Amino acid sequence: MAFVRSTLMVSFTAIILHSHIAEAQWATGQYGMNACPYSYQPASAAVNNNDELSNLKGQMTEGKRRLAEKKRRLAKINTRLGDARRKMNPVLSPDGVRALEEHNQFRRSCSSYSPTCSDVAAPSQDQGINLPGAMGSD
Repeated sequence: MAFVRSTLMVSFTAIILHSHIAEAQWATGQYGMNACPYSYQPASAAVNNNDELSNLKGQMTEGKRRLAEKKRRLAKINTRLGDARRKMNPVLSPDGVRALEEHNQFRRSCSSYSPTCSDVAAPSQDQGINLPGAMGSD
């Protein structure tokens, strides 16, 4: 009895699925294994040739806006850098200023100057920190 029931269920499912697939092709000009005689393409009103051009213009406008923003930011950074140089010049030698600029530009850390940070001795309370190239340092 179970065999008959499962066979009937499989047969019924196959018939329903087959008719559903055939129903899906209704009114498209494709039924069975027939191919549509017409080429597929969007309707002429569905595509506007100016869409791509307007999208590219929008991207170009956005790019120009971002470029102008980056230029403004660079000008601010250069102004701040000039101010910092003017403040350092009376205190440090040109080599000291250059060392600080390279330290900041290349984001150097303690390990860039010494193999380990423990190799660097901390200054005592009565000593100042001697920067390379600072005026008055040995």
